[in-house]
This record gives sequence, C-alpha cells and structure tokens, in this order.
Amino acid sequence: MTTKWVKLEPGTPRRIVAAETPPSVWPRTMADPSMIAQVMLAKYDLLLPLHRQERASPRQGFYLPRSTQCGWLGEAYDYVYRIVDAMMVDACATAHCIATDATGAPVRQHGKCARWHVFVFLADRDHVIFRAVRDHTSASIATLLGTFKGALLSDAASIYEALHRDGRLNVFCWAHVRRYFWYCRETDPAIADEALAILSRLFQVERETRDVPMPARTAERARRARPILEIFDAWIARTRPRATPRTPLAAALTYYDNQRDGLRRFLEDGRLRIDNNLSEQQLRNLVLGRRNWTFFENPNGLRWYTVFRSLIASCALHGIEPQEYLEEILRLAPHWSTTRMLELSPKYWVATRAALTAHELEIIRRPWEASKAVVPEVVEAAA
Repeated sequence: MTTKWVKLEPGTPRRIVAAETPPSVWPRTMADPSMIAQVMLAKYDLLLPLHRQERASPRQGFYLPRSTQCGWLGEAYDYVYRIVDAMMVDACATAHCIATDATGAPVRQHGKCARWHVFVFLADRDHVIFRAVRDHTSASIATLLGTFKGALLSDAASIYEALHRDGRLNVFCWAHVRRYFWYCRETDPAIADEALAILSRLFQVERETRDVPMPARTAERARRARPILEIFDAWIARTRPRATPRTPLAAALTYYDNQRDGLRRFLEDGRLRIDNNLSEQQLRNLVLGRRNWTFFENPNGLRWYTVFRSLIASCALHGIEPQEYLEEILRLAPHWSTTRMLELSPKYWVATRAALTAHELEIIRRPWEASKAVVPEVVEAAA
C-alpha cells in the first residue's frame, strides 16, 4: 500500500481514502488465515492445547489469549466443515473398502465427563475422515456410513454385525488375531511363540506383495498366503485340545474360529489389507492428545477436532503440506460455492488449485505477497 500526505488549506474538510480490504481477510477477524492455520496445526497436529499456546505467545512479541484462539477456530470450522461432510458423502458413494476403528472421547459436563466416541474412516487411498457420536452402537455406525455397501475392514466388535448383515462385505483384521496370541505369552509362551512365528510369515507376504500392481497382486498374494493359512489351520486343530477354558489361549482360538471367513477375504481381492493397523494409527493422535488436554470442553470442541483432524490427516495421505493447504482453503472457502466443497478436499486440491482463475489465485495469495496495487491518495488535514 502506498500513502501520500498532502497539506490542505485551512478549512478544507478532512477525508481519508483507504484501499479495499483484501478478499483473503475474514470479516470481523483481525488474524490472517496463516496465523489461524498455525494455531490449528499446533493444537490438532502437534497436540499443543490452547492454554499452552497462550502462555508461549509472548515469546513471539504479542499476547494471544485462548479465548481469541477459540474464536478463530470456531470461525474456521464454519467455513470448512462442509468440506469434510462432502468427503464423507464421496467415501460412502465411491469407496471400495472403508477401514474403521473407534476410541473414547471424554467431554466435560457437570459432575463427570460424558463419554463420546470418535470413529475414523479410511476410504481407500482417498480420504481420512473422523466423526464423533454420543453412543458406540450399531445405529450410530449405520447412520455414519449411510448407503455405503462396499467392504468394511474392522475389528470384531458387535456393533458391526448389523452392517455385515445389511449387505456390506465383512473384512477382519489379522493384527487382532496376532494380538490375542501375544497375550498368551504369559500363560502359554511356547504355544504363543509358535502362532506368532506362523503369523509373521503371513505379514511378510503382505509386505513383499504390497507393490505388486493390480490385478496381479490378488493372485500372487493368494498363491503365497494360502499355504501359510493351511499350516495355521492345522496348527489350530492340534492346539485346540490343549487349551484350558477361560484362558487367553482359549480366547485367541475362539476369536479366530468366529472370524475365520472374514479373515480370508483378502485372498479374493488384492485391494484389501490383511490388517486394520492404519485406522488404529490415525486414532493415536487423539489418544495422545487426551494426555495433554484430558477432556474436550464441550461437544463443539469435539466437532472441531474431527473436522480439522480430517483435513490434516488427509493432507498426510496425499503428501500435501498442511500449513500451506489450510492457509489457502481458509482464504478461499468463504468465496467458494457450497455445492462444490469436495473440490477443496485434499484428494482434489492439487487439481482444483491448478484450475483456479486469476481472481481466485489472488484470493489465496498472502496479502503481503500480492502484487503491489496503487492506492488512491490518503489525505489528512494538516494544521
């Protein structure tokens, strides 16, 4: 911005002519989206609570109250939550396989914390989506997944049984089988080690065939995995008579027997993973975060977490730098059609950004990096 001072004759009316506000600046908000993105990443990626950011802010030369940060995050949520909603609709409509898991999310209320639950959904290699629900029930998960009819990769929790009966293909996790036998090491170490040795070969096949292109991967992985599964079934048959009821070994054998069909789905489709570890890894951020902030202050804070975390995790999925991405969509989203929000998701952002008009590129450009515009004279009366 350029400023020119002009000395006026006595009695000349005073007037100030200022440049228009850049379109990337939010109304009634003093912070630039770059600062808001930084606060967002510090809290939802680096797990730094707002009160700690408040305490650290004077080191940057200014005091930033947590109440101000909350106001920024609330405004950002109103601009971007539709992006995550569109990602969920797209996942249910197009995904071949959705992997899911859940963890508890305590929300503060009078007397004691209410136990909410956060589900994560990994839709192929397209989206990572977090959703919060009050109840960990079949009705909740059915509502979240809506019309999705593809393969559902999950653990063997009872809440998923209704989904499997409703036409979705159940795919179960070999990592859970391995975990059950790991728990047997204290009571039956020799037997547990035998099971873990066999299962390690299965996971080795998974790693070695991961980069085989489809459809060859389906045949190659099945060819190498079937002999291992036959060995494991024979071992299960020999071991079952040695299991004492109500022991970890008995629980491991029962778990395998009950999930046997779902554990073999991967033989039919090379696109399916043999484990659900990626879902559990996505939830680790929330589990670690609970150690820093203990609980969510209210359900709105939990919803903010699920939306912002969905965008950050999806950026990692697609190799996008989250700071730059969040800055640009926070500038652009207020000007974007609500019927085209999916285009702003990390999956489509590279293509969307490449197709932006000159005006839209000007919006996402940082104001201090924009081309210098000549501003009308700023006139001030002088005595």
